[in-house]
Amino acid sequence: MDIQSESSCLDILATHRLSQKQAHSVGSRTGPATPRVRMSWIHEWRSRAGWLILGSCWVHSAVAQESQVPTFGTTVVISSGLCGQIYEIPADTIWLPRFSKLKAVGTIYTTVLNVPPRNFNEGFPGVTQRFEWFAIDYAGKFWIQKPGRYRFALESDDGSKLYIDDHLVIDNDGLHPAVTETGKRKLSLGIHRIRVSYFQGPRFQVALTLAVAPPGETWRILNTDDFKPPPDSEIWNAPQPERKPGK
Repeated sequence: MDIQSESSCLDILATHRLSQKQAHSVGSRTGPATPRVRMSWIHEWRSRAGWLILGSCWVHSAVAQESQVPTFGTTVVISSGLCGQIYEIPADTIWLPRFSKLKAVGTIYTTVLNVPPRNFNEGFPGVTQRFEWFAIDYAGKFWIQKPGRYRFALESDDGSKLYIDDHLVIDNDGLHPAVTETGKRKLSLGIHRIRVSYFQGPRFQVALTLAVAPPGETWRILNTDDFKPPPDSEIWNAPQPERKPGK
């Protein structure tokens, strides 16, 4: 439950409790029996209503949290995002596979890689039910408006690698729990290619996050929507080399 929702629910509960006290106080000052019975009924009604409202807040928050479970992507095409091809890999895999030797079972799309360490058993709806022993090879492009040295941080469980313009920037490969590796690369003004290769070994824990720190700025999750070109850029829409499966 987020802090704002929790605060709102606690405010409702506090107001509800104050109403209870006021009702009790008025009832105690009322002489005749009939008003006391009436105030008792109002007190009970407010009590039930208050708990119903509070319960509704908790349920609403729980549903919101459930809908925000981080994923590896969606089957809905995002032209400006990362395109990830999913592969099923052998159960004895300990390193990233040679993707050129495999056939993709489906494709997903995303603008961010932001899956912090968590349990994963839902598979990829509409693509494959595999929730262990799979790999994803993401590829896309991004625009650099502010030239300079960019820092990158790649966290994964299990192995992963980051390539910028076909150059290996981070090697976080291997069978391991969530580990973060960093790298940096000087980027010029204009369009750049990005690739993130990832594999998940045995069930159930997964993780895959990619963060960036532009020159003079702090760390944040890399979102391709933040690295779009100016509206009048023609090179962005120019045909790109055909993507070939990585090694």
